[in-house]
Amino acid sequence: MYQARLFVFIMKPRQIFLLLVIFFCNEKADAQNLIQNGSFEDLKSIPQFFGQIRLAKGWTNMSAPTIIGESPDLFHVNGYTPRDLFLSIGNISTLPQEGKAFVGLIMNFSLDFSREYITYEFTEKVAPGKYKFSYYYTNGTISSSRQTFSAINCIQVHFSKDIIYHNSGLLYIENPTIPQNTILKSENTWSKIEYELEFTDSVAAMTVGNFCKVGVAKEDTLILGNPLYDLSRGGAESYYFFDNFVLEKLRKPLLGDTLYEACKGQEIDLKIKGDKNNKWYNSKKQLLAQNIESFVIQADSNTIYTVIGTTDTLKIKVVAKPNPKKIIESVIKICTPLVFEYKNEAYDSVKISPTLENNTFTENGKYTISTWLEGCSRVDTCLYEIEDCQVELEYPNIFTPNMDNRNDVFKPLKIKNIAKAELIVYNRWGKEVFFTEKTNLSWDGAGVNAGVYFYICKYIDRFGKENAVNGWVIIAE
Repeated sequence: MYQARLFVFIMKPRQIFLLLVIFFCNEKADAQNLIQNGSFEDLKSIPQFFGQIRLAKGWTNMSAPTIIGESPDLFHVNGYTPRDLFLSIGNISTLPQEGKAFVGLIMNFSLDFSREYITYEFTEKVAPGKYKFSYYYTNGTISSSRQTFSAINCIQVHFSKDIIYHNSGLLYIENPTIPQNTILKSENTWSKIEYELEFTDSVAAMTVGNFCKVGVAKEDTLILGNPLYDLSRGGAESYYFFDNFVLEKLRKPLLGDTLYEACKGQEIDLKIKGDKNNKWYNSKKQLLAQNIESFVIQADSNTIYTVIGTTDTLKIKVVAKPNPKKIIESVIKICTPLVFEYKNEAYDSVKISPTLENNTFTENGKYTISTWLEGCSRVDTCLYEIEDCQVELEYPNIFTPNMDNRNDVFKPLKIKNIAKAELIVYNRWGKEVFFTEKTNLSWDGAGVNAGVYFYICKYIDRFGKENAVNGWVIIAE
């Protein structure tokens, strides 16, 4: 296809991108730049005339012969007549944007029949994935006689899996990676444009230029002086300066607290922000959850949780602080008033309700004890009872086993707080005639004659003390 006697290369490459987000901002890139000579500082030699883009390492002109003056322009502050050059484009407040070099491209000229392109070949193919891309631009002109120039919308960038080669003329790419439908206009300063891209295939080269078909570009004319000269030559020129191209791996940071402290057993809501495409793991590398920004856990022990996102990893440490130990039994039955004592170093604070006088339990009732240790607390209740702790064991000295249901059995008259006991009965010659460990500790006198007998009852009271009672008893007819 030919148009206006110029060769036109029409290209419909296999698309390898998904354009995600476009930003206009003024930040500086701080990650590794895959466009290693994105600011044109690495030169084979300093340019001494216009049209010497090939002096910038990694960059080339794929749309015009390498004849001086017929390719995109490479500028350097120490190059050809920089003073005159800067005066002719003095509309820019800071030159260059970064370092000492920058480039200039004709985007539209003489009714859209002349354009320039630059291509950067990556030292290694860029792998599929998500990336952040940015560059700086400003409008201008390189001719002191041309005072009228236009801003257009077709300032486009295309990333390709192969290097694009073609003859001089116009390069059409139907679906460039960055179509740029907005008119880019920056009259007095450098402006930064930033994009997020996702490559689905490897990338070998990046080409910058106007890929729109003739007559498609939208213009916004900027007039610096008398426009009559420019209009007589066929229209305003769209000339752009570029600097500081950056392509870096897109990092989606995971943001959130990395340390949580909680009392043992307490629930904690772990929160993150940033990348919602994430996975949560415990210290045993077990998958707990995914694609969430809030995860509730119970602080049972010191644990490190790992959240893995698309490009970032966040480790969250959970410290389970010990709760105060139980300070008193739930039920206390005791014979005498109890002095409440505890180790001071085991607790930061202790409160008892109702309040104890002289720190002593003197009245029966239910008490609440609250304790604190390093910000953790617990509440215990105690049912306190002062009881009768007198130990009693008393036997009669006569019984009549005559089956009249009156005083037929030798058994304790009083028995209290006895935990365990044994009863032994002897005749008057010291022979054992009866033995029992049964709880009733009784003897019915079976198998013996009336007379005097001797007994001993050994026991252990419920407080653990051993003792015994002894005496004599008469079996009467």
